[in-house]
Amino acid sequence: RISGTCGIVGCTLFVVGMWLCSSHEFPWWSDPLGHSLWHWGLTALALAVLPTDRKLVYFAMSVWVVALTLVGLGCLIWEDDNSVAVFRKLCDPFDDDGTAWLIGLFACKTALAIICFGAAFALVRAALVLYPRDLLASFWNILFWYMAMMACGDLLACAMALALERPRPPNSTDPPAWLRSLCWVPSEVVMMLVLSIQSFRHRMQAMLASRGESVRTAAAISSLLSSGDAQEVLVKACGLFRAVSCDLLTEGMLASNGPDPALFSLSQAASLGAVDAFLSHSWHDDPPAKWAALQVWREQFKEEHGGREPLLWLDKVCLDQTNIEESLQCLPVFLSGCNQLLVLAGKTYLTRLWCIVEVFVFLAIEGKSENLTIRSLVDASDGHGSLRELVEQFDSSKVTCARPEDKDRLLGFAEAGFGDLTTFSQEVQRVLMKACWTEHWESAV
Repeated sequence: RISGTCGIVGCTLFVVGMWLCSSHEFPWWSDPLGHSLWHWGLTALALAVLPTDRKLVYFAMSVWVVALTLVGLGCLIWEDDNSVAVFRKLCDPFDDDGTAWLIGLFACKTALAIICFGAAFALVRAALVLYPRDLLASFWNILFWYMAMMACGDLLACAMALALERPRPPNSTDPPAWLRSLCWVPSEVVMMLVLSIQSFRHRMQAMLASRGESVRTAAAISSLLSSGDAQEVLVKACGLFRAVSCDLLTEGMLASNGPDPALFSLSQAASLGAVDAFLSHSWHDDPPAKWAALQVWREQFKEEHGGREPLLWLDKVCLDQTNIEESLQCLPVFLSGCNQLLVLAGKTYLTRLWCIVEVFVFLAIEGKSENLTIRSLVDASDGHGSLRELVEQFDSSKVTCARPEDKDRLLGFAEAGFGDLTTFSQEVQRVLMKACWTEHWESAV
Protein backbone atom coordinates (compact mmCIF):
# COMPACT_ATOMS: atom_id res chain seq x y z
CA ARG A 1 0.00 0.00 0.00
CA ILE A 2 2.79 2.41 0.85
CA SER A 3 5.38 1.60 -1.81
CA GLY A 4 2.81 0.89 -4.50
CA THR A 5 0.80 4.09 -4.07
CA CYS A 6 3.81 6.40 -3.75
CA GLY A 7 5.63 4.59 -6.52
CA ILE A 8 2.78 4.97 -9.02
CA VAL A 9 2.21 8.64 -8.15
CA GLY A 10 5.95 9.38 -8.19
CA CYS A 11 6.58 7.73 -11.54
CA THR A 12 3.59 9.47 -13.11
CA LEU A 13 4.64 12.91 -11.89
CA PHE A 14 8.26 12.34 -12.92
CA VAL A 15 7.41 11.19 -16.46
CA VAL A 16 4.91 14.02 -17.04
CA GLY A 17 7.36 16.56 -15.62
CA MET A 18 10.25 15.44 -17.83
CA TRP A 19 7.94 15.44 -20.86
CA LEU A 20 6.88 19.04 -20.21
CA CYS A 21 10.50 20.12 -19.68
CA SER A 22 11.79 18.53 -22.86
CA SER A 23 8.91 19.39 -25.20
CA HIS A 24 8.89 22.65 -27.17
CA GLU A 25 5.23 22.32 -28.15
CA PHE A 26 3.92 23.99 -24.99
CA PRO A 27 3.91 27.62 -23.84
CA TRP A 28 6.66 29.08 -21.63
CA TRP A 29 4.95 28.00 -18.40
CA SER A 30 5.45 24.31 -19.20
CA ASP A 31 9.12 24.52 -18.17
CA PRO A 32 8.63 25.61 -14.52
CA LEU A 33 5.59 23.33 -14.23
CA GLY A 34 7.58 20.37 -15.55
CA HIS A 35 10.47 20.97 -13.14
CA SER A 36 8.03 21.18 -10.24
CA LEU A 37 6.35 17.92 -11.25
CA TRP A 38 9.55 15.92 -11.54
CA HIS A 39 10.74 17.28 -8.18
CA TRP A 40 7.50 16.14 -6.56
CA GLY A 41 7.67 12.85 -8.47
CA LEU A 42 11.10 11.95 -7.11
CA THR A 43 9.97 13.01 -3.63
CA ALA A 44 6.95 10.69 -3.88
CA LEU A 45 9.26 7.87 -4.96
CA ALA A 46 11.38 8.52 -1.88
CA LEU A 47 8.22 8.30 0.25
CA ALA A 48 7.68 4.82 -1.18
CA VAL A 49 10.77 3.64 0.67
CA LEU A 50 10.32 2.40 4.25
CA PRO A 51 13.20 2.46 6.75
CA THR A 52 13.18 -1.35 6.64
CA ASP A 53 13.78 -1.46 2.86
CA ARG A 54 17.55 -1.28 3.10
CA LYS A 55 18.28 -1.90 -0.59
CA LEU A 56 15.52 0.43 -1.74
CA VAL A 57 16.86 3.20 0.52
CA TYR A 58 20.20 3.17 -1.27
CA PHE A 59 18.51 2.79 -4.66
CA ALA A 60 16.30 5.84 -4.02
CA MET A 61 19.31 7.88 -2.95
CA SER A 62 21.12 6.80 -6.13
CA VAL A 63 18.20 7.95 -8.28
CA TRP A 64 18.24 11.36 -6.62
CA VAL A 65 22.03 11.66 -7.00
CA VAL A 66 21.81 10.84 -10.70
CA ALA A 67 18.89 13.26 -11.22
CA LEU A 68 20.63 16.13 -9.41
CA THR A 69 23.86 15.49 -11.30
CA LEU A 70 22.08 15.52 -14.67
CA VAL A 71 20.23 18.72 -13.78
CA GLY A 72 23.51 20.33 -12.73
CA LEU A 73 25.17 19.33 -15.99
CA GLY A 74 22.14 20.55 -17.90
CA CYS A 75 22.45 23.95 -16.26
CA LEU A 76 25.99 24.26 -17.60
CA ILE A 77 25.63 22.90 -21.15
CA TRP A 78 22.00 23.49 -22.15
CA GLU A 79 20.72 26.95 -23.06
CA ASP A 80 16.94 26.80 -22.92
CA ASP A 81 14.93 29.49 -24.68
CA ASN A 82 13.23 30.67 -21.49
CA SER A 83 16.50 31.46 -19.70
CA VAL A 84 17.91 33.24 -22.74
CA ALA A 85 14.73 35.33 -23.07
CA VAL A 86 14.79 36.33 -19.41
CA PHE A 87 18.39 37.53 -19.45
CA ARG A 88 18.02 39.30 -22.77
CA LYS A 89 15.11 41.27 -21.34
CA LEU A 90 17.04 42.14 -18.21
CA CYS A 91 20.20 43.31 -19.98
CA ASP A 92 18.83 44.77 -23.23
CA PRO A 93 18.70 48.38 -21.94
CA PHE A 94 22.37 48.34 -20.92
CA ASP A 95 24.02 46.02 -23.40
CA ASP A 96 23.79 46.31 -27.15
CA ASP A 97 26.25 43.55 -28.08
CA GLY A 98 24.84 40.90 -25.69
CA THR A 99 27.94 40.49 -23.51
CA ALA A 100 26.24 41.35 -20.23
CA TRP A 101 23.33 38.96 -20.61
CA LEU A 102 25.67 36.12 -21.58
CA ILE A 103 27.74 36.75 -18.44
CA GLY A 104 24.61 36.95 -16.30
CA LEU A 105 23.18 33.79 -17.84
CA PHE A 106 26.41 31.87 -17.24
CA ALA A 107 26.64 33.08 -13.62
CA CYS A 108 23.06 32.07 -12.87
CA LYS A 109 23.40 28.65 -14.47
CA THR A 110 26.70 28.07 -12.67
CA ALA A 111 25.07 28.89 -9.32
CA LEU A 112 22.21 26.46 -10.02
CA ALA A 113 24.71 23.77 -11.03
CA ILE A 114 26.67 24.25 -7.80
CA ILE A 115 23.47 23.84 -5.78
CA CYS A 116 22.62 20.60 -7.60
CA PHE A 117 26.15 19.20 -7.36
CA GLY A 118 26.34 20.18 -3.69
CA ALA A 119 23.10 18.35 -2.88
CA ALA A 120 24.26 15.26 -4.83
CA PHE A 121 27.62 15.26 -3.00
CA ALA A 122 25.89 15.58 0.39
CA LEU A 123 23.68 12.57 -0.43
CA VAL A 124 26.67 10.47 -1.52
CA ARG A 125 28.59 11.37 1.64
CA ALA A 126 25.59 10.51 3.84
CA ALA A 127 25.10 7.17 2.07
CA LEU A 128 28.71 6.20 2.82
CA VAL A 129 28.58 6.81 6.58
CA LEU A 130 24.96 6.40 7.74
CA TYR A 131 22.65 3.46 8.35
CA PRO A 132 19.49 3.37 6.16
CA ARG A 133 17.15 4.90 8.76
CA ASP A 134 19.51 7.82 9.47
CA LEU A 135 20.22 8.15 5.75
CA LEU A 136 16.52 8.71 5.04
CA ALA A 137 16.36 11.37 7.74
CA SER A 138 19.45 13.05 6.29
CA PHE A 139 17.92 12.90 2.81
CA TRP A 140 14.90 14.94 3.86
CA ASN A 141 17.15 17.56 5.46
CA ILE A 142 19.32 17.80 2.35
CA LEU A 143 16.25 18.09 0.12
CA PHE A 144 14.88 20.88 2.35
CA TRP A 145 18.05 22.97 2.02
CA TYR A 146 18.26 22.25 -1.69
CA MET A 147 14.76 23.62 -2.19
CA ALA A 148 15.51 26.57 0.09
CA MET A 149 18.52 27.61 -1.99
CA MET A 150 16.61 27.17 -5.25
CA ALA A 151 13.75 29.31 -3.94
CA CYS A 152 16.15 32.04 -2.77
CA GLY A 153 17.83 32.07 -6.17
CA ASP A 154 14.53 32.41 -8.03
CA LEU A 155 13.35 35.18 -5.69
CA LEU A 156 16.59 37.05 -6.30
CA ALA A 157 16.14 36.71 -10.07
CA CYS A 158 12.56 37.96 -9.72
CA ALA A 159 13.73 41.01 -7.74
CA MET A 160 16.38 41.78 -10.35
CA ALA A 161 13.78 41.56 -13.10
CA LEU A 162 11.44 43.97 -11.32
CA ALA A 163 14.29 46.42 -10.78
CA LEU A 164 15.89 46.29 -14.23
CA GLU A 165 13.28 45.27 -16.78
CA ARG A 166 12.27 48.00 -19.19
CA PRO A 167 8.58 48.75 -19.93
CA ARG A 168 6.91 46.19 -22.15
CA PRO A 169 5.28 47.13 -25.46
CA PRO A 170 1.47 47.41 -25.17
CA ASN A 171 0.82 44.60 -27.64
CA SER A 172 3.49 42.20 -26.32
CA THR A 173 2.31 38.64 -25.65
CA ASP A 174 5.50 37.56 -23.89
CA PRO A 175 5.28 37.34 -20.09
CA PRO A 176 7.41 39.74 -18.06
CA ALA A 177 10.80 38.44 -16.94
CA TRP A 178 9.89 38.67 -13.25
CA LEU A 179 6.87 36.40 -13.80
CA ARG A 180 9.04 33.74 -15.44
CA SER A 181 11.29 33.67 -12.36
CA LEU A 182 8.42 33.84 -9.89
CA CYS A 183 6.68 30.81 -11.40
CA TRP A 184 9.36 28.54 -9.96
CA VAL A 185 8.95 29.77 -6.39
CA PRO A 186 5.50 28.50 -5.22
CA SER A 187 6.29 24.83 -5.71
CA GLU A 188 9.71 25.23 -4.06
CA VAL A 189 8.23 27.06 -1.06
CA VAL A 190 5.43 24.51 -0.63
CA MET A 191 7.93 21.67 -0.73
CA MET A 192 10.10 23.51 1.82
CA LEU A 193 7.14 23.89 4.17
CA VAL A 194 6.19 20.25 3.78
CA LEU A 195 9.75 19.03 4.37
CA SER A 196 10.16 21.29 7.41
CA ILE A 197 7.50 19.22 9.22
CA GLN A 198 9.69 16.67 10.96
CA SER A 199 7.14 13.86 10.98
CA PHE A 200 5.76 14.47 7.47
CA ARG A 201 7.27 11.36 5.91
CA HIS A 202 6.14 9.11 8.77
CA ARG A 203 2.59 10.49 8.84
CA MET A 204 2.24 10.24 5.08
CA GLN A 205 3.35 6.62 5.12
CA ALA A 206 1.05 5.82 8.03
CA MET A 207 -1.88 7.44 6.18
CA LEU A 208 -1.19 5.43 3.03
CA ALA A 209 -0.90 2.22 5.04
CA SER A 210 -4.12 2.84 6.98
CA ARG A 211 -6.89 0.39 6.23
CA GLY A 212 -8.32 -0.78 9.54
CA GLU A 213 -8.29 -0.76 13.31
CA SER A 214 -5.13 -2.86 13.72
CA VAL A 215 -3.22 -1.56 10.73
CA ARG A 216 -0.21 -0.21 12.60
CA THR A 217 0.51 -3.40 14.45
CA ALA A 218 -0.04 -5.49 11.31
CA ALA A 219 2.36 -3.27 9.36
CA ALA A 220 5.06 -3.61 11.98
CA ILE A 221 4.71 -7.39 12.07
CA SER A 222 5.00 -7.44 8.29
CA SER A 223 8.19 -5.40 8.62
CA LEU A 224 9.67 -7.95 10.99
CA LEU A 225 8.89 -10.67 8.44
CA SER A 226 10.02 -8.60 5.46
CA SER A 227 13.35 -10.37 5.08
CA GLY A 228 11.52 -13.49 3.91
CA ASP A 229 8.20 -14.76 2.59
CA ALA A 230 5.65 -15.03 5.42
CA GLN A 231 4.68 -18.61 4.60
CA GLU A 232 8.32 -19.69 4.41
CA VAL A 233 9.06 -18.00 7.73
CA LEU A 234 6.10 -19.79 9.35
CA VAL A 235 7.28 -23.18 8.12
CA LYS A 236 10.82 -22.42 9.25
CA ALA A 237 9.65 -21.24 12.68
CA CYS A 238 7.67 -24.44 13.27
CA GLY A 239 10.88 -26.39 12.80
CA LEU A 240 12.97 -24.09 15.01
CA PHE A 241 10.49 -23.57 17.87
CA ARG A 242 11.76 -24.99 21.17
CA ALA A 243 11.11 -24.73 24.91
CA VAL A 244 12.87 -25.53 28.16
CA SER A 245 11.42 -26.90 31.38
CA CYS A 246 11.67 -24.31 34.15
CA ASP A 247 13.34 -26.74 36.58
CA LEU A 248 16.36 -27.00 34.23
CA LEU A 249 17.15 -23.29 34.49
CA THR A 250 19.73 -21.85 36.86
CA GLU A 251 20.35 -18.34 38.15
CA GLY A 252 23.55 -18.16 36.12
CA MET A 253 21.60 -18.48 32.87
CA LEU A 254 19.93 -15.11 33.61
CA ALA A 255 23.20 -13.39 34.51
CA SER A 256 24.96 -13.03 31.16
CA ASN A 257 23.92 -12.95 27.52
CA GLY A 258 27.19 -14.48 26.40
CA PRO A 259 26.56 -17.33 23.93
CA ASP A 260 26.73 -20.84 25.37
CA PRO A 261 25.90 -23.41 22.66
CA ALA A 262 25.84 -26.19 25.27
CA LEU A 263 22.62 -24.77 26.74
CA PHE A 264 20.76 -25.48 23.51
CA SER A 265 20.75 -29.18 24.39
CA LEU A 266 18.59 -28.44 27.45
CA SER A 267 15.72 -27.31 25.24
CA GLN A 268 13.29 -29.54 23.41
CA ALA A 269 11.29 -29.22 20.22
CA ALA A 270 7.84 -27.82 20.85
CA SER A 271 4.61 -27.23 18.98
CA LEU A 272 3.10 -23.78 18.58
CA GLY A 273 0.64 -23.19 21.42
CA ALA A 274 2.22 -25.81 23.69
CA VAL A 275 4.66 -23.47 25.50
CA ASP A 276 3.42 -21.85 28.69
CA ALA A 277 5.34 -18.56 28.63
CA PHE A 278 7.76 -16.45 26.65
CA LEU A 279 10.30 -15.09 29.12
CA SER A 280 11.22 -11.47 28.41
CA HIS A 281 13.89 -9.69 30.45
CA SER A 282 16.85 -7.34 30.23
CA TRP A 283 20.31 -8.80 30.59
CA HIS A 284 21.31 -5.58 32.38
CA ASP A 285 18.86 -6.04 35.26
CA ASP A 286 19.82 -7.65 38.55
CA PRO A 287 20.19 -11.47 38.04
CA PRO A 288 19.27 -12.49 41.66
CA ALA A 289 16.12 -10.33 41.49
CA LYS A 290 15.15 -11.89 38.15
CA TRP A 291 15.75 -15.38 39.47
CA ALA A 292 13.69 -14.73 42.62
CA ALA A 293 10.81 -13.31 40.56
CA LEU A 294 10.91 -16.28 38.20
CA GLN A 295 10.76 -18.75 41.08
CA VAL A 296 7.74 -16.98 42.61
CA TRP A 297 5.94 -17.15 39.27
CA ARG A 298 7.00 -20.80 38.85
CA GLU A 299 5.54 -21.84 42.20
CA GLN A 300 2.26 -20.05 41.46
CA PHE A 301 2.08 -21.75 38.07
CA LYS A 302 2.66 -25.19 39.63
CA GLU A 303 -0.08 -24.58 42.19
CA GLU A 304 -2.54 -23.68 39.44
CA HIS A 305 -1.57 -26.62 37.19
CA GLY A 306 -1.36 -29.56 39.57
CA GLY A 307 2.38 -29.39 40.18
CA ARG A 308 3.38 -29.44 36.49
CA GLU A 309 6.62 -27.64 35.63
CA PRO A 310 6.06 -24.75 33.19
CA LEU A 311 7.62 -24.83 29.74
CA LEU A 312 9.41 -21.57 28.88
CA TRP A 313 10.90 -19.97 25.82
CA LEU A 314 14.20 -18.34 26.80
CA ASP A 315 16.39 -16.94 24.04
CA LYS A 316 19.71 -18.08 25.50
CA VAL A 317 18.52 -21.68 25.72
CA CYS A 318 16.01 -22.01 22.87
CA LEU A 319 17.77 -20.13 20.08
CA ASP A 320 20.45 -21.72 17.94
CA GLN A 321 23.35 -19.40 18.80
CA THR A 322 25.09 -20.28 15.54
CA ASN A 323 22.19 -18.99 13.42
CA ILE A 324 20.78 -15.92 15.18
CA GLU A 325 19.76 -14.07 11.99
CA GLU A 326 17.51 -16.89 10.80
CA SER A 327 15.90 -17.18 14.24
CA LEU A 328 15.28 -13.41 14.32
CA GLN A 329 12.95 -13.73 11.32
CA CYS A 330 10.85 -16.18 13.35
CA LEU A 331 10.51 -14.08 16.53
CA PRO A 332 6.85 -13.08 15.95
CA VAL A 333 5.95 -16.73 15.38
CA PHE A 334 7.82 -17.80 18.51
CA LEU A 335 5.87 -15.22 20.50
CA SER A 336 2.57 -16.40 19.07
CA GLY A 337 3.44 -19.97 20.00
CA CYS A 338 3.53 -19.11 23.72
CA ASN A 339 0.41 -18.86 25.85
CA GLN A 340 1.55 -15.81 27.78
CA LEU A 341 4.32 -13.26 27.98
CA LEU A 342 6.18 -13.26 31.29
CA VAL A 343 8.05 -9.97 31.75
CA LEU A 344 10.70 -9.61 34.45
CA ALA A 345 10.91 -5.83 34.37
CA GLY A 346 13.78 -4.11 36.15
CA LYS A 347 15.02 -0.55 35.92
CA THR A 348 16.73 -1.14 32.54
CA TYR A 349 13.95 -3.14 30.90
CA LEU A 350 12.31 -0.16 29.19
CA THR A 351 15.69 1.07 27.93
CA ARG A 352 16.43 -2.09 25.94
CA LEU A 353 15.02 -2.05 22.44
CA TRP A 354 14.67 -5.82 22.07
CA CYS A 355 12.59 -5.99 25.24
CA ILE A 356 10.17 -3.37 23.91
CA VAL A 357 9.90 -5.14 20.56
CA GLU A 358 9.03 -8.40 22.34
CA VAL A 359 6.24 -6.73 24.34
CA PHE A 360 4.83 -5.02 21.27
CA VAL A 361 4.90 -8.08 19.00
CA PHE A 362 3.30 -10.38 21.59
CA LEU A 363 0.43 -7.98 22.27
CA ALA A 364 -0.02 -7.31 18.56
CA ILE A 365 -0.43 -11.01 17.83
CA GLU A 366 -2.43 -12.07 20.87
CA GLY A 367 -4.45 -8.91 21.43
CA LYS A 368 -5.29 -9.97 25.01
CA SER A 369 -3.82 -8.13 27.97
CA GLU A 370 -4.68 -11.03 30.30
CA ASN A 371 -1.94 -13.01 28.60
CA LEU A 372 0.60 -10.50 29.88
CA THR A 373 2.20 -11.02 33.29
CA ILE A 374 4.63 -8.38 34.50
CA ARG A 375 6.83 -8.94 37.54
CA SER A 376 8.36 -5.71 38.75
CA LEU A 377 11.96 -5.82 39.94
CA VAL A 378 12.04 -2.08 40.61
CA ASP A 379 12.31 -0.86 44.19
CA ALA A 380 11.04 2.72 44.42
CA SER A 381 13.19 3.28 47.51
CA ASP A 382 16.46 3.02 45.55
CA GLY A 383 15.84 6.31 43.75
CA HIS A 384 14.72 4.93 40.38
CA GLY A 385 11.00 5.40 41.00
CA SER A 386 8.31 2.79 40.53
CA LEU A 387 7.96 0.73 37.37
CA ARG A 388 4.80 2.64 36.54
CA GLU A 389 6.73 5.91 36.65
CA LEU A 390 9.34 4.42 34.33
CA VAL A 391 6.57 3.46 31.91
CA GLU A 392 5.20 7.02 31.97
CA GLN A 393 8.69 8.34 31.12
CA PHE A 394 9.30 5.80 28.34
CA ASP A 395 10.75 7.24 25.11
CA SER A 396 11.57 4.78 22.34
CA SER A 397 14.12 7.16 20.78
CA LYS A 398 16.31 6.73 23.88
CA VAL A 399 16.37 2.95 23.99
CA THR A 400 19.68 1.14 23.53
CA CYS A 401 20.78 -1.92 21.63
CA ALA A 402 24.03 -3.89 21.61
CA ARG A 403 24.66 -3.37 17.90
CA PRO A 404 23.97 -0.03 16.15
CA GLU A 405 22.81 -1.80 12.98
CA ASP A 406 20.19 -3.71 14.98
CA LYS A 407 18.94 -0.50 16.57
CA ASP A 408 18.63 1.14 13.17
CA ARG A 409 16.67 -1.83 11.83
CA LEU A 410 14.37 -2.22 14.84
CA LEU A 411 13.54 1.49 15.05
CA GLY A 412 12.83 1.26 11.34
CA PHE A 413 10.28 -1.48 12.12
CA ALA A 414 8.61 0.81 14.67
CA GLU A 415 8.45 3.73 12.24
CA ALA A 416 7.14 1.50 9.45
CA GLY A 417 4.37 0.20 11.67
CA PHE A 418 3.36 3.30 13.63
CA GLY A 419 4.31 6.27 11.46
CA ASP A 420 6.81 7.73 13.92
CA LEU A 421 8.60 6.88 17.16
CA THR A 422 6.36 9.15 19.26
CA THR A 423 3.29 7.15 18.30
CA PHE A 424 5.16 3.91 18.92
CA SER A 425 6.15 5.10 22.42
CA GLN A 426 2.56 6.03 23.20
CA GLU A 427 1.33 2.61 22.09
CA VAL A 428 3.86 0.82 24.32
CA GLN A 429 2.84 3.03 27.26
CA ARG A 430 -0.83 2.33 26.57
CA VAL A 431 -0.57 -1.46 26.61
CA LEU A 432 1.68 -1.53 29.67
CA MET A 433 -0.51 0.90 31.60
CA LYS A 434 -3.54 -1.18 30.64
CA ALA A 435 -1.84 -4.17 32.24
CA CYS A 436 -1.35 -2.03 35.35
CA TRP A 437 -4.99 -1.01 35.59
CA THR A 438 -6.21 -4.58 35.06
CA GLU A 439 -4.11 -5.73 37.99
CA HIS A 440 -1.54 -7.68 36.06
CA TRP A 441 1.37 -5.85 37.68
CA GLU A 442 2.89 -8.16 40.23
CA SER A 443 5.87 -7.29 42.37
CA ALA A 444 8.72 -9.57 43.26
CA VAL A 445 10.28 -7.25 45.83
